[in-house]
Amino acid sequence: MSISKKSKKNFNLLSYSRLLQETVFYYPIFIPFIFDIGLGLTELAYYIAAVNIGVLIFEIPSGILADRWSRKGTLFISTIFHMTSIAVMATSTSAQQIVFGAFLWGIFFAMQSGTHLAIIYDMLKEEKATSKYKKYAAKFNILGTTGLLVGSISGAIIADFISLKSAYLYTLIPSVLSLIVLSKMSESKSHQKAQAFTSKEHYRLTVSHLLRGGLVGVMVLSLVIIEANVGFLFELNQTYYLAAGIPLVLFGAYNASLQASIGIGFWLADKNSKATTMLLALAVSSILATILIFFVNAYTAVFLSLIMTAMFYCSAVLTHDLQDNIPSAIRSAAISVISSAGRVIFIVMAFVFTAISNRSEAPTGFVVLLLGIALLVVLGLLIARENKQAD
Repeated sequence: MSISKKSKKNFNLLSYSRLLQETVFYYPIFIPFIFDIGLGLTELAYYIAAVNIGVLIFEIPSGILADRWSRKGTLFISTIFHMTSIAVMATSTSAQQIVFGAFLWGIFFAMQSGTHLAIIYDMLKEEKATSKYKKYAAKFNILGTTGLLVGSISGAIIADFISLKSAYLYTLIPSVLSLIVLSKMSESKSHQKAQAFTSKEHYRLTVSHLLRGGLVGVMVLSLVIIEANVGFLFELNQTYYLAAGIPLVLFGAYNASLQASIGIGFWLADKNSKATTMLLALAVSSILATILIFFVNAYTAVFLSLIMTAMFYCSAVLTHDLQDNIPSAIRSAAISVISSAGRVIFIVMAFVFTAISNRSEAPTGFVVLLLGIALLVVLGLLIARENKQAD
């Protein structure tokens, strides 16, 4: 069953807006930028904490806002926060400015987290085509990944040949274009029609759905741990590249391979979504994470991309299954709650990582990631058992 031309047009506009939004030139060099202005690992931990505090404060309220007001409007505002964060970061000369810019970035991330996928799911629900969710989610994330790849490779070149600061400022161009494309999209209003309760009841209903136990509870906990692991990999991978002595100009290529894992993970989920495949992916990730703790070179840095691919594969499968079990009226808020919980765990992981790394070599701190993946293996076994009992 194909979807209508109107829905296809809106999906394409949303996807192209995402492509432009993800064309970020500073992603591959933000840690070298922090070190370049005289800050160190301790300040990096504060930066990460500021990002995640911003996310924690605004993610659940923004998810409720998206459900009750406008998901398109929430995305629009999030991009404004992103552009403000870029301006602050580009002009930073102290830890205080970096922390403030990071906090603004956290608000940006909070407001767009899960909103795109909620729009796609509701669009398909109106078309009675939710079975195509993984396919459209894969297409959407592949386009977003394309923007990340372009931004990563270009950003490292800009930083190496012009300046680290320029990588931030040039990101404002695709951000403005993203707003223009997004403004032309119309969104489904089905989630608003289901709003027959207050914001407080909205939050209570969201949490009660996520904590109701059984298979849903295990999926929620798994997604929380995945969120923490993904945050860890995204925010701290560049410490590994620095320890491995990788030239700055190559940061883009390595970061691009990490970003490509998003699209690849969602594409694999569309092809195979069995619980046994998830367990295999997690088992391989455990082995790779163990190697990362003991070996520091450019080749093993590729393992980070493989682990990330496994994380996004599992996330894509579980998110689809979870969305089938929660009502449209709380979909954005539910994803926001999961993301917030993951962020809490990630803040702890980041401080433990920097504490270990300050006393030894940076990659030694990857023992934290190994523990996170090991917990996912246990949860994956529970999901496989629940699925088997359901069959």
